[in-house]
Amino acid sequence: MPEKKRIAEGNFYEAHQQLRVITSRYLKAADYTSACDVLFNGSLLLLRAGQGGSGGDLALMLLNDVYIKGEWECNEQNKKRLSEILHAFPKDEPTRKRFITEIIGWSSRFGDIERGDPDLHHDAGKLYAEGKPKVEHLENDGFATSFLSVANTNSNQTSSFPLNRRRSLRRRTAPRPRHRPLPANPRTSALHMV
Repeated sequence: MPEKKRIAEGNFYEAHQQLRVITSRYLKAADYTSACDVLFNGSLLLLRAGQGGSGGDLALMLLNDVYIKGEWECNEQNKKRLSEILHAFPKDEPTRKRFITEIIGWSSRFGDIERGDPDLHHDAGKLYAEGKPKVEHLENDGFATSFLSVANTNSNQTSSFPLNRRRSLRRRTAPRPRHRPLPANPRTSALHMV
């Protein structure tokens, strides 16, 4: 695969464009299996080389042009490919969120479960959970106090927010007042009469 050599040399743009051209030829011939191989391997190579945008583009092309247009079923082999690509995405890559949304959509359309495949949901949930702050329990004079520690990635500062305060912000003591509907004909209401 000459694209592998281009990626190793750091010619990411050329490799990306060449992979798209090769894939387009396979897609025009309706050779979805060959297109799948090229896009899967190319997206993994680019994602592992730190090229999230190019790798993500090929991953979305695999999903939309091969899996969806080819009407590939949601089976273990196809899910395994998508899961491997998903785990190769850098955490901060914006394309990752779109990829997750679209693989869940594909699995709901071509799978047995209307809301999407549970394995793909689980993989996506694990990735999202890895990026979330952790809850720590601290002892304070014999009383357990829960804090949510959020680390500032730009500095070494850590700020803590009590969980009890967060929960109390979600609760409301009284229901919100409802606005009275306007009368059907404002001229007949007592407020508008002179």
